Amino acid sequence: METYREQLLKERGEIRKAEEPSRFLSIFKIRFFICLILFGVFSYLWTTGQSVGQISAEDILELVTEDQFSEELHAQMQKLGL
Repeated sequence: METYREQLLKERGEIRKAEEPSRFLSIFKIRFFICLILFGVFSYLWTTGQSVGQISAEDILELVTEDQFSEELHAQMQKLGL
């Protein structure tokens, strides 16, 4: 059974196009999928202790957590008493 809106569009002669997902949504899905894969690889490396090439999970963790921004942020938070 057609909905009221579709029936009105049909009476007016307008054809309703199939709604396609927005470009933002499709790009978001791709990025989210890539993030899940990278997190899965990191988790696998972390639990098994293996490495890809010469990079281990500990190296990745060190690179992510020890950058200049996080050090500055930590210093600012200490100044604020947090």
